[in-house]
Amino acid sequence: RSFPGGLQALYIPIGLVSVLGMLLFRQTRVIGWATFPEVFFIYFIADKTQPFYLIPEYLLLFIITFYLAARAIAWTLRRSRFFTLEKPLLFIVTVAVTAYLTTASPKFGHAFRNAGDIQYHWMDVARAAAQTIVGTDAVVGEFIATWYLTGARYWYPEGYGRPLYKPGDEDNYIGSRKILADYNLQAVTDQYTRHVESGGNKKVGVWAGCYANNIFQLIGVVNVPGTAVVFYSKDRPQRIAYYQTNTDTLEVEKFEEAGEGDSVVGTYLCLRPENQPERGRFDFLNRYPTFLEIDGVNPQVLGVFRTSADRFAKMKEELSNDCSLKEVHFGTVTYHSFSEFMDMVPQFHTDVSFFRNVEDAVAAKKRNSRN
Repeated sequence: RSFPGGLQALYIPIGLVSVLGMLLFRQTRVIGWATFPEVFFIYFIADKTQPFYLIPEYLLLFIITFYLAARAIAWTLRRSRFFTLEKPLLFIVTVAVTAYLTTASPKFGHAFRNAGDIQYHWMDVARAAAQTIVGTDAVVGEFIATWYLTGARYWYPEGYGRPLYKPGDEDNYIGSRKILADYNLQAVTDQYTRHVESGGNKKVGVWAGCYANNIFQLIGVVNVPGTAVVFYSKDRPQRIAYYQTNTDTLEVEKFEEAGEGDSVVGTYLCLRPENQPERGRFDFLNRYPTFLEIDGVNPQVLGVFRTSADRFAKMKEELSNDCSLKEVHFGTVTYHSFSEFMDMVPQFHTDVSFFRNVEDAVAAKKRNSRN
């Protein structure tokens, strides 16, 4: 839908092309050489698929596009013998473009409107949202990358896809782990393909698989840029919690469950990735591999979503026979600025201690409780 998006749809590496274009001109050659190593790493080494990793490449494309436009204006004026207009006109164009980009930017607009007020980073807001789910004194196990976003006061690492407990001893394992956090930064289709290639056997200790088998209960979701942190517990919550941190509008979208409403939060399970509902049916959708045994019965994909009641009804009608809804919650969505939301969580804190395992974390919490 945009100029960069159109180029990417044609499989044109916009960052690499932009840098190569800069190297052609003396005025931009230094920028080109300075950014070439970073662009080379992103395209040929880094294993990332999220679009926001390409934001610097959009900036490079803008720089080379603006420079080429300026050269075209200068060439046209010289050809028409308007030599005296070249510098003033280019100056006016540059100032106008800068003013437009500044006034049209939601971030600049927010900064101007809230000058002098406390500004919150989205990670603090997401952590505050998590603490409304897990509490302010929680022991949380997680895979390292989103430790701050879990809201934990006592954090310990949980392995991913490793035999964390003995088969048949799941109750003892789960009993000592009150809250677990999960996220996924990879394409679930690629994960499913690798699972098939490795034999399709069950991987023990995958939270989405435990949830699919009713070992864990979903207690809340905090959507953040690039992924979502999903929280599981052995106990079912009274109400599901779902937050979306919007870094464009600097707002928190809070789902408030009710018996009915115009918004729906839920989960689905599918036997194969290709049979999932269309992504356009959802406002927000995050997918997780279950890594259960591939036998034609066990679901392989978990989808966690928020959508409107109307689109949910259409999605439900179109749902494949290979998919099923696991849980559905109706309610409404309220919108709060970052500042308003942080005022709603007065007990928010950034204190977190790190432990090697759940036993040490639980012991530390007990010691602090006695004190």
